[in-house]
Amino acid sequence: MTEPSTRVISSNWEKTVNHGYFLNAKFAWADKLFVDALGRLDQSSRFGRDVGTAFFPRISAAYRLTQDIKLDPLTEFKLRVAYGKAGSLPPFGAKDSRVSITNTGGVSYTQNDNTDLKRAVTAETELGFDAVLFKRLNVQFNYAFSNSTNDFISVPAFTPISGSASIYDNLGAVKSNSLELEFNGKVLEHKKFSWSSGLTFSRVRSRITSLGDVPEFTYNGYRKAVGASTTAIYGYSIHSDLAQLQTNADGFVINAGNGTKRVEDYVVNDFGVVVEKATLGTANEAPVFYVNSATGNAKIIGDANPDFLLGFTNTFNYGRFSLYSVLDWQQGGQKFNETAQYLTYVYRSEFSDRSAAVGKPLNFTTQVFNASQVTDYWIEKTTYLALRELALSYKLPTEKLGLSKVLKNANLSLIGRNLFIWTNYKGVNVDGIGQDGFNYPTYRIISGKLTFNF
Repeated sequence: MTEPSTRVISSNWEKTVNHGYFLNAKFAWADKLFVDALGRLDQSSRFGRDVGTAFFPRISAAYRLTQDIKLDPLTEFKLRVAYGKAGSLPPFGAKDSRVSITNTGGVSYTQNDNTDLKRAVTAETELGFDAVLFKRLNVQFNYAFSNSTNDFISVPAFTPISGSASIYDNLGAVKSNSLELEFNGKVLEHKKFSWSSGLTFSRVRSRITSLGDVPEFTYNGYRKAVGASTTAIYGYSIHSDLAQLQTNADGFVINAGNGTKRVEDYVVNDFGVVVEKATLGTANEAPVFYVNSATGNAKIIGDANPDFLLGFTNTFNYGRFSLYSVLDWQQGGQKFNETAQYLTYVYRSEFSDRSAAVGKPLNFTTQVFNASQVTDYWIEKTTYLALRELALSYKLPTEKLGLSKVLKNANLSLIGRNLFIWTNYKGVNVDGIGQDGFNYPTYRIISGKLTFNF
């Protein structure tokens, strides 16, 4: 139970009214040419009266080439192209003025209204094809590129930069592209046994192309800067290789220390950290940080976005039994392991234990901890292989049970999700994009299911 003196009771109420109207027209000719056009009208209470309504078009076309040209062993080949626009909503209350009131009667103006705030709009073009090879292997390919404009950014309403209420405005722009490839089909098929398999590949890249006239900034640990990835991790860097040290014409290191030392004055210690050679093994041993007098000592130190995602599915059928499995592979991507960093502060991490065991000075441990600042020593790769699902099903013999007149079929299943994850990541949860700060790992779920079809 919470002590009455520290108990806090609060509530929150929000209401958004959205209306959508659309008209969809489809056209097909000779079972080989297809056109689909849609117009959508959206209204939302999150915008001012003059900009609350917006129109978004979408059009797609497809052509079955194999209806006119024989392409053996391709038994089906369809080309696709699509273009469309979509809008997104700002946070609740972004268009409104806001004040905060203290229990002593103080009033603070925290947000200016902007009833001209518009939707963030994404225009996307998609190219692709669908194919069937040897009448058993299905292939689908998609490449999409998009341009998002009018992204919502909360900025100070007036100069100076600090000390004034903020205001939401349409300032940001992002360009993205994605690549998706899918294969699926039957590998083997016999009277009692069959094996179907599927493989999916995806890769997404996004770059910020505009912030309006707003200087670059950091939000939730990610750097918002023109040219940067939308998931660029920003913070401090500890040198881990002598090759990272840059020198001027006189041979002095300019991105570490005070500019009076040369590369040969540094060494990499047994923790993979660059330190001054003269302090190695002494009470003054300390990590050497990246410095830059022109731009500041922080920089982009990682990217949460993975190199690619791969999914592998298999379905085995034998008699009345069926076994289904899903494997997920994420290659690359990075995450800030705040959990390990903070545990170092209280001397309960693997790093602090190892540091103490080899006799590193407290100064070294606390500086690598770096006062809970986002630091690249605590950035880890999030490559993993996960057994996402394993399901065993049995088709009940309704005929033998005398239930065929009532039930068309019945299935009993045992399902396991998130059963195993193989990774070198040492934090709590390798899944997802975002820093790891004592959050819960992905749950392992075991469930049973009984399905009846009447």
